[in-house]
Amino acid sequence: MPESKAFNKPQCYTNLQEMIPAFRTALKHSGFTYLNIWDDYRKKYPEGYGYTQFKEHVQKAFAVQHASFHMEQIMGGKLLIDYAGDCLLLTDRETGETRPAEVFIGILGGSGYTYVEASESQRKAYFFNSIRRCFEFNGGVPKLIVTDNLKSAVTQAHRYEPELNKDFKAFALHYGTAVLATRARKQKDKVLVENAVRLVYQRICFALKDQVFFDLHSMNQAIKPLLDLYNARMYQQRQTSRTQLFLEQEKPLLLPVQPYELLTYKNTLVQKNYHVFISEDKHYYSMPHQYIGRKVEIRYNETLVEIYS
Repeated sequence: MPESKAFNKPQCYTNLQEMIPAFRTALKHSGFTYLNIWDDYRKKYPEGYGYTQFKEHVQKAFAVQHASFHMEQIMGGKLLIDYAGDCLLLTDRETGETRPAEVFIGILGGSGYTYVEASESQRKAYFFNSIRRCFEFNGGVPKLIVTDNLKSAVTQAHRYEPELNKDFKAFALHYGTAVLATRARKQKDKVLVENAVRLVYQRICFALKDQVFFDLHSMNQAIKPLLDLYNARMYQQRQTSRTQLFLEQEKPLLLPVQPYELLTYKNTLVQKNYHVFISEDKHYYSMPHQYIGRKVEIRYNETLVEIYS
């Protein structure tokens, strides 16, 4: 009997090691527990390790690849966004003068699936529209948007908790997601997106640097096939691509996309005729008479008017 146990122990360990890649995939999902994967293991190997030994061996296997283990992201959890800088130029057709185009980059943290577009500027309207098109490209919305301390996103940069601007909060609320701004002087907060920006520059921007573009449309048309190749490129150590991981594991976990329109905000007093006035459309909007004289906030765009007390 002791000889039988000694003989089976190495085989038991080998069987477990063969399942480690599947366990690492399970780790990316928000419902991951060691008990769940142990159940899967015992269904396949009923005479295998007990829970305590199983967990110890799995944790040791994870620790062997410590650096990549901590870089793993939960599928559907985060969209990391940033700008690549002035790596592409627009040329004036008449004068030949050039000006930089902003290059927006959005990376889904779980799969690494990437969206890239050239944009006029980083101003708020362009910034929000880039994120919206990124959502549409992905066919869904993650649980969290992670951004650098861009002026269009952050009112006040802070070492511990940057202050988001009101419009970005409303934008995120509309899509049912949340926003996290990377902390000032904390490089580890944004290492993943900065590495992705570097790769996008190498694989996309560098390939287009000698081409002449007269408008953003033609620039984005040139970016698209290179982006498709970038997402389809196989990871060196994972035997899969960004596109494959995205379609199989991340896209089903994203929230549905609902179109968003930027709101304008205005603070005013309810007039004696219990109305408020919006100068852009030269219209009065009624309130219950109990609110006469109260300060209210109006949020509006071309199709919607909301009044808050």
